[in-house]
Amino acid sequence: MYMRAIATLQLDHGVVTTTGAGTELNLQKYFVNPGKREMKAVLGALETVSYDSGSLAYKLQHSNTTVDSDFSDISGAAFTTLQDSDTNVLQDLHFYTNKQYVRGYRTLVGGTDWAVTCALFAVKRDA
Repeated sequence: MYMRAIATLQLDHGVVTTTGAGTELNLQKYFVNPGKREMKAVLGALETVSYDSGSLAYKLQHSNTTVDSDFSDISGAAFTTLQDSDTNVLQDLHFYTNKQYVRGYRTLVGGTDWAVTCALFAVKRDA
């Protein structure tokens, strides 16, 4: 079996308290040519206040610049919305991006805090 080289990149980590975008990740720092790249994202999340009627929607966005208005949703890169009753949540999804920057975007409902970790696994390739 052929195992391709994989880059493991941290996209988001910490307690989030508001709806909004995370810090963008510059793929060019890791790859000579970001191009259309196969990726896997893994999201782990837990509401920090138990059963507070909150929810968390988390999706991935991409852009060729760091300008906020240039980012758009990546097709197929939205995780299932988490509810306050969900415990020990770990989700993954596969997607492609042909942009230089990737970021997470979270929508919180109910005013609760969530502990969130999102990692990207990207297939390395030459040029």
